[in-house]
Formats: sequence, C-alpha cells, structure tokens
Amino acid sequence: MITMLYYYNLKKIIQKMPSNVTKSMDLSDDAIFNAATFTDLGRFFTQNLIKKDKYALHKKIEGEKFNEFLFECTQTFKKDVNPEQLLFIYGFINHYYVTNQIQAFLSSKVNKKVSYDYLTNMLDYYFTKVNDSYDLSKDTLYKKFPNAFTYTESMDDLIKNPLIKVFSFFGSKEYFTKAMLHKKRYYKSFAKRSIFKYIPYKIYDIVFNHRGKPKAKNYHYNNKVDTKILNFQNKPYLVGDETFKYNVKEVLEIALKESLELIKIINSFFFNNEEKEYRKFFNIEKDQKI
Repeated sequence: MITMLYYYNLKKIIQKMPSNVTKSMDLSDDAIFNAATFTDLGRFFTQNLIKKDKYALHKKIEGEKFNEFLFECTQTFKKDVNPEQLLFIYGFINHYYVTNQIQAFLSSKVNKKVSYDYLTNMLDYYFTKVNDSYDLSKDTLYKKFPNAFTYTESMDDLIKNPLIKVFSFFGSKEYFTKAMLHKKRYYKSFAKRSIFKYIPYKIYDIVFNHRGKPKAKNYHYNNKVDTKILNFQNKPYLVGDETFKYNVKEVLEIALKESLELIKIINSFFFNNEEKEYRKFFNIEKDQKI
C-alpha cells in the first residue's frame, strides 16, 4: 500500500485550497491521514487467516463505478455541507488518481519475484524518511498517527447512501467500524517489526495465504530501497504499448494535477453553483435536476 503517498499528496492538495474552503476543517495530521487512506479501509475488514472479504469495497469503490460513487457523495455533501465530509471527498479523489498513476508506473517492475506491495512499501519508506525523517522500519504508522483510526457518524452519513445506490450495499456502519478496528490493530501490532513475527508470518504465507490476500511478509517495512524503482534517471519504461520516462516524483505531480482539476470542478459546483463542468464530468443531462 502507498499509504504515505496518499497522505503527502492530500496535504499538498489542502495547501492549494482557498482558506475559506478549509478554515472549518480539522487539518491535523491524523485527520488528513484518515481521509487520505479511507478508500483502503475495506482491505482490513477481515483478518481471518483464510476467509476473504466477499464485499471487497475498497476494490469496488475505485473500480469502473468510481465516478458514480463520487457523484453520489458530492450530492450528499451538497445537501448538508460538512467540512469533515469535504475532506473525505478530496481524499477519495486523491486516492483514485495516485493509485492509478503509481500502478501504471510500477507495472513494468512487478514480476513473480517482486510484488506490487513490496515495491509500494519501498516508496512509502523512502518518502516518509525524506519528508519526515521518520523510519517506518523502526516505528509504526500508528505511533505517528495515533488518533487517525476513528470511523465517525459524518463519514458514514457521507458514504451510506452512495454505497446503497451504486453497489446495493446496506451495512456501511457495521462494515467500516469493524474494518477501522482491524486497521488500527494492523498498524499498531501487525505492522510493528519484530524478529519473533518472521516465522509465524512465513508459515502463514506458505500454508494459508494462497487467495490473493496481502502477504504477511510485507506487513513490515524494510529499510532498504532499490533506488532504481524511483527512476530519477528518467529511463524509459512501458505501460501497455506506450513508453514513458517519468520518475516517481513526476508521477505524483501528475496525480496531484489530475486531482486538483477535478476538485476545482467540484468546488465550483459546491460554492459557486457552477454546473456546466460538473455535469460534463459526471455525464449528467441538462434536464436532470442536481
């Protein structure tokens, strides 16, 4: 997971927002982290050794119906303006574009020996060390964000109806409250580095984990980074049939630009009642009331 990349890019987004938009928000590091990483929450719903999460909402939210889900969230916010909900809307947008850009950037580097999670852990370790001088191989994200693991009523009010409308999912509060408790446990205990966890995690990966769940060996951050994956020499790489030469910082800047463009459209709709670009992006007919 590129947990910290979501966090850092959302902080940049907030810094570029007008003060009148953000003045009522809780902009503590914990609140920003919570909003930036909320989309991943479904990954933590089940911590059963074998059983998979049949709902997998984290995948559905950012699947082909992401725009539908986001539209319904914006409609919910428009009816009852709530600063916490706006921060989470920004978080959804940021998460979506960062995910898409990083997945494409790393796609040519993933193989049977090197997993996506392994590479993203390297990126998280590198950027956290550079930006905050914080060593994720020694200290946990729970220690850094101790108050970032709360599922609130306003969060549920934001996504409850969108989840029902778009995915026919009715149990948001129970699902995400449980997932949040598991997420807190993960970052407080499971991701805490210990030599005593090496063998149990190894056994879990070999014996139990054959169903696409995250490998336990990647719960911990490694303090070694293969700098080639950062591509600071801007060497060419393939994404499908196209060749690119971006480094990781440039990729994140693209995601930031994409996020800000959509946020500008949404903010104009929220605060200035400008509908044209909003309707165009979400493909809303002129005669449809919004």
